[in-house]
Amino acid sequence: WMWRPYGPYVNCTAGALEELDRVLALCGKYGLKVLLDIHAVEGSQNGLDNSGRSTEVRWTANTFSDAPEMQGRTFSHWSSRKAEWIGDFEIESLSYSSINWARIDATLDVVRMIADQYAHNGAVMGVQPLNEPWLFTPLGPLKRFYWEGYKIIKRRAPGWKWFMHDS
Repeated sequence: WMWRPYGPYVNCTAGALEELDRVLALCGKYGLKVLLDIHAVEGSQNGLDNSGRSTEVRWTANTFSDAPEMQGRTFSHWSSRKAEWIGDFEIESLSYSSINWARIDATLDVVRMIADQYAHNGAVMGVQPLNEPWLFTPLGPLKRFYWEGYKIIKRRAPGWKWFMHDS
């Protein structure tokens, strides 16, 4: 995260906010509009590596008979992935045993920081507060997150668009 680094990502985004400011200035100069997308949240919203989670990997042996150069070891993460941003996911039951309100609220804080920082930047057209939450995400807490985030944006940057989608 650029606004709120955590765990293994501390210091790996150093300078990212300054780079975003530079890019937004260029976009403003040339009349381009930008959608700010929170692509990864702490604990992962969908269990995929592009959401900051790559620890649930199972090594497997593959024999690609039609492609000998591909034979050997590979990995699978689809069957073992976990998305624990919203709570503790139980892979056996494909459900959540608890909801992590602290992580949800921390993500809302990031939405607030983004709005506070860029509300008056003419290049920013809107925000997507959560990229591709997966199908096992409990709808009640997810709706609460979206509604609270929407209110944050509309209070701070009323002209922005609010984007939501699933994976």
